[in-house]
Amino acid sequence: MKIAFLLLNVVSGTETEINEKLKKIKHIKEIHFVHGMYDFIITIESKDIKSIKNSILEIRKLANIDSTLTMNVL
Repeated sequence: MKIAFLLLNVVSGTETEINEKLKKIKHIKEIHFVHGMYDFIITIESKDIKSIKNSILEIRKLANIDSTLTMNVL
């Protein structure tokens, strides 16, 4: 199983909207709204890295996403 963590910064005030959209994206296993440098920590799991990449690209296309940081688990 391949795993990646994705850190998200979103436009202030859109956190609830983003959270609902994230719940619909395939391969997302956990979504955590956090305080600090990032707004969300997301866990993505799949059998292959290509599926993880596709999920990340889908997330990046969402409106109100300011920035992302991806960390692939080795």
